[in-house]
Amino acid sequence: CVCVCVCVHHEKQQPQEPDRRRKRRRRIPAKIVQFPLFSTRKVHTNYVDCVRFIGDLVLSKSVENCVVLWSGRYPSKLKLTSMPNNSVRRLGEYKCKHCDIWYIRFGMDYYQKYLAVGNKLGEVFVWDVDTGRNKSPAKIGIKGKAAAVRQVAFDQHGKYLVGVCDDASVWVWRRKTNGNARHANKSSAASSAPATA
Repeated sequence: CVCVCVCVHHEKQQPQEPDRRRKRRRRIPAKIVQFPLFSTRKVHTNYVDCVRFIGDLVLSKSVENCVVLWSGRYPSKLKLTSMPNNSVRRLGEYKCKHCDIWYIRFGMDYYQKYLAVGNKLGEVFVWDVDTGRNKSPAKIGIKGKAAAVRQVAFDQHGKYLVGVCDDASVWVWRRKTNGNARHANKSSAASSAPATA
């Protein structure tokens, strides 16, 4: 189930209560949201373990060997007396093999151009989301590895990709300008010096 919540700003702001532990006012007041603006079970049939916004669109991943790009129909006005219309429009699927275990998180670069996700065989799939070609991702493999890549992250410019594996190893790939060749460096929890893979 995917839920989208919204914080409603009221005209009258209640005065901030002082934090008794630090004897100063809280900088960011906490908001309590009891009901979601939108909720659906039509995108995935299993638990969702990663979700990101791309503008008004949503990318979400479950254990179904794909990351789904979809759009929900959010109500224009917030009415707490009626249930929202939970219609969903699937816009695309980014298929990745052997990604059917829990807690594998996908990552996107800062400009939301590249999408990457690992799998349980130590492979990483990278798509260029900006072009809309989601059929054939670039596949990066870790030679001689069978540990799952649990999470991936890009640097701010999308030039470097980091993957974290179950065996406590951290892998870094650099994107070349032509997009074909990539280099991988490994850093392990036991050794702080990176070794060329």
